[in-house]
Formats: sequence, C-alpha cells, structure tokens
Amino acid sequence: MFESEGVERDYPRVPGLVVLVLLAVLPWITHSEFLLESSFLAGLAAIEAYGLQIAYKYCGIFSMFYVASAGIGAYAVVVLALSDNFPFWAGLIVAVGAALIVGLIIGAVSVRCGGMYFVMVTFGLAGALGIVADNLNVTGGTNGLTVVQPMDLGLFSISGGSETASYLAMFVLVLASIAFLVIPRETRIGKRLIAGRDNIQLARSVGIRAHQQRVAVFALSAIPTVLAGALFAFHEYHVEPDQWGSTQALQVFVVLILGGLNSWSGPLIGAVIVTFLPNYLNLNPTLSQIAYGALLIAVIILAPVGVGGLLSKLTASTIRVTARTARTGRTKTTATAITDATTGGAAAIGPDSDQVAVSQVPEDE
Repeated sequence: MFESEGVERDYPRVPGLVVLVLLAVLPWITHSEFLLESSFLAGLAAIEAYGLQIAYKYCGIFSMFYVASAGIGAYAVVVLALSDNFPFWAGLIVAVGAALIVGLIIGAVSVRCGGMYFVMVTFGLAGALGIVADNLNVTGGTNGLTVVQPMDLGLFSISGGSETASYLAMFVLVLASIAFLVIPRETRIGKRLIAGRDNIQLARSVGIRAHQQRVAVFALSAIPTVLAGALFAFHEYHVEPDQWGSTQALQVFVVLILGGLNSWSGPLIGAVIVTFLPNYLNLNPTLSQIAYGALLIAVIILAPVGVGGLLSKLTASTIRVTARTARTGRTKTTATAITDATTGGAAAIGPDSDQVAVSQVPEDE
C-alpha cells in the first residue's frame, strides 16, 4: 500500500522548493490582488492537506474529519472574539484544545474501523457536526457569523489589517505543517508510528501500543487544519457551515491525491493546481468538479505517485541526462584530443621518426 519512505529522497525536491520560494517572494514581486488571494487560498488548502497527509503517513488512514477540525478552528476564534473580545491567540489556543478533545473522542470510537469504513465514519461525523452548527444560535445558524473588528496578533492584524500580514501568517503555517510532517519521521516516535502503521500485529507483539498511537495521531493531525480554519475565518471576515461541508472535504482530498501522497511537496503542488486551474480556465463550480474528477482519474492511471512525484521524476531524469551529456561531452573532447595528437604525430613521422614522435608528445601535453 505504501511506497518507500525515501520516495522524496530518491528524487530531487526541486518542484516543492520552487513552489515554496514563489510563495515566499510573491507579495514583493506582484501587487495583483487576484494572484495574492489565489495563492493565499492555495496555501490554506495545502495546510489542510498536510493534516490529512500526517494521518495517512503515520497511521495509514484517511481521516475525513479534518474539514470539521477546520470548522472548529474558525468558529471557536470567531465566537470568542465576538462574545468576550478574546485576543486572537487566546481564541486560537481554545480552538486547538477543542479540536484535540473532539479528535480524541472521535478517534477512540472510529480508529478501530479499517479502510473505507473509517473514511465513512469520520465523514459522517464531520457532517453531523455541520448539521449541529446549522442549528445553533451561537454559531449564527445557516447565516454564520461575521467579524467586524480586527484581531490583534501582537505584531500585526489579520482581519481589517494588512493583506500581506495574513499572507505571511499563511506561509509560516505552511512551513510549520511541513516540519510537523517531516521531522518526526527520523525520530524514535516516528519509527514506532510507522511500524504500527505497516504491521499492527507485529508492532503489538514488540510492545508498541498501536491503537493508542493511532488515536493520538488522529487528534494531532487536526492541528494544521484548525490553524488554517482560524486564519481563513479572519481573512474572509465571515464563517458559515457551508464553508466546511462535503465539497471542501473532497476538494482537499483531491489536492492530496493530485499532488502525491508520499512527498511533502505533494500538498503544495496539488493545492496550486486545484486553486488556479478553475480560475485560469474560467470554469464554473460544476465544471470545476468535473475537471477535478477527470484530472484525478488521469493522475491515478498515468501517474500514481501524483503530479508532485511525476515532476520530481522528470527533474531527476533531466538532471541525469544533463550530467550524462556533460560526461559524454568531456569524454568526446578527450578522445578528440588524443586522436588529434596521434594524427599529428603520425604526420610528422619521417626518416627520423623516433625523435619527431617523442618531440610531438610534450607539445600536445
């Protein structure tokens, strides 16, 4: 089911690094509101996909609860800000804590389900939370809630403040999500998680509490999506249940599959494709879903490693061909030089050939 853990070691990380660099410098090289807004949304989609990828990478499960986690993050900070004028950071801490508690409860119930049953259970529970949000006064019902004042982050404001500030906050969260995904892999805890993922029975036989690990990772994987949801709510000034429904859940799932499951660059590349493709092709929401489906089928059939993995392989092939060409060129140059030297020496050979041949060699060297 899993490819080797070294898939991103086998191929250069160039495509992901290129996207990261472009995200980092974009506010300083363009003032296009469309480009900055689209990049901001692509970054948030990538952060949510990283939450999904963490659960897959370390537990081997596809959790559809991440979209509900984003909704919890958005509603928690907005409700607290509007009711008690909580600082953004305080509301964010409450949001993360609430998502962790809900994640632990749902994880303890659903993690024992395997494969598609787990996907269905988490998807259904996420939908149930959406129905609850639709019918509560504190969440504003179907109309949602609107932020009317800026939230002070200490260094800058998100809502009503600088758009560059919210963009930078998004970029920092992208880097933190990548670190959250990559760093544990080489640690003792990460290796225990991977062992439990690959063979749960064998892991249990050597004393690894695989079930408890899965519940913990299921809950912790919600952290990136909580942060993304909170940032989105204050960037858009508004939050409502439809923003965290099934459409959003499937869209982030497509982001991860398109980009690639086994590489940290996959969510970034997939988010760029899913966010920018409909805008540049002027597709309406219905045609966008059709395009996503067609592209997803094509990627699964033609590039199982995802677009990110395919780009990495193409980059590796290009580097190998370039290096081989350079080596071949040097070899041909050396061979030509030797041939010229030999030919020149032979042409100079006369009655006193031994002396001429010897005198020719130092000149060519």
